[in-house]
Amino acid sequence: MSDKSPRQGMTKKSGKSLKEKRVAKNAKSAAKDSAAQVRTEIQEHYESARDAAQSGGVGAEEADRSAVVALGAAAAPAVVGCSKNSDAAATGHGDWVELETAMKETTLDGHQVRLRAYNGKIPGPLIEARPGDTLRIRLKNSLPPYDSSAWTGDHNVPHGLDATNLHVHGLDVVPHIFEPVGTSDPLAPQIVVGPGETKEYVFELPADHPPGFNFYHPHKHGSTSAQVGSGLAGPIIIRGAIDEVPEIKAAREIVLAVQDIGLFPSENDPGVWQYLPVQNAIWQTFGGFVTIFGKRTNLRGGFTTGDYALHYFLLNGEPFFKEEHDYTPGKETEPKGTQLPVQRFTIAPGEVVRFRMLNGATDNMMPRLVDRNAGLGTSITPLNEISTVTPGIFASSCWTEITSSRW
Repeated sequence: MSDKSPRQGMTKKSGKSLKEKRVAKNAKSAAKDSAAQVRTEIQEHYESARDAAQSGGVGAEEADRSAVVALGAAAAPAVVGCSKNSDAAATGHGDWVELETAMKETTLDGHQVRLRAYNGKIPGPLIEARPGDTLRIRLKNSLPPYDSSAWTGDHNVPHGLDATNLHVHGLDVVPHIFEPVGTSDPLAPQIVVGPGETKEYVFELPADHPPGFNFYHPHKHGSTSAQVGSGLAGPIIIRGAIDEVPEIKAAREIVLAVQDIGLFPSENDPGVWQYLPVQNAIWQTFGGFVTIFGKRTNLRGGFTTGDYALHYFLLNGEPFFKEEHDYTPGKETEPKGTQLPVQRFTIAPGEVVRFRMLNGATDNMMPRLVDRNAGLGTSITPLNEISTVTPGIFASSCWTEITSSRW
């Protein structure tokens, strides 16, 4: 037993010195002050833009909208080069972004898998641009041929897995799924980039384009789900004036891209998992077998609406959750989930970090929990919390205050 009293430098309850407790308190206070300053800066930008709009005679609702847009449109000088988290070329300043779709063989959780990837990366490379930029993307399709000769013509049946195209999801640009680019005719033919072909896309971003976190992916009808659900997706960040707020600009930015990967055993390559069913093969989830036109087959994989023999969720390309099935009678409808090791991010005491989250999964809601005591030595206070992030919807400027409690 120590005979020191609390006033001699130690507390009875925690065993911490008064000096250590003061350091911890000061660090926590500094972090809160920094977060408060960020909120104040954003609020001042917003109110200034709103007041300017109202002075021009517009109504309150329109003034609010103008203020939100102004946070992204009144941009500082264009950034040359890449963000800290990107190995993609600088974009939006006349350069062409080169994207190539191809198969990628790798290992997930000990399984040999064959996926689809942009430039060999899952997720694809980060693309950055600013309001008023011209975003030029050259898409090359290096996917292997796929036999859809048995396809009946029903557009609801997956087909043409070797053909692709590009959709910049969330960007305020001309329609670009159908030919010619810009048409809104629902009867127009869709853009199809066949194997070995290249397509150039030119997007003029409006000068008042809002800043935010978006993403790109294939949207060729008949193969979208199979391609996105095997790796083809990548982030797009539109930078704006909000990114130039000193406290925001100084913060470390961490992109969190969540994707799901659906897999079946290969029909031809033992030990390999992939999503490449033969034409018209349908996976019967509750039975664990495959049919073609209603007849049971010996095939090992088939098309599905979101359920697979092996289903992974990835964070920045690394699996963190696995879903399988138990075909014991009575348990067919109960997926078996397994938590895998999770990624960890080291954050300094008092540091403010900007997490930018993408749900690039095919059909899953993504609950998001900010743990106020996230593990040993870390206390997290959310400043802007979103309860769920749906596919294609993003927590665009997701701020979290990080303070240390290790003392």
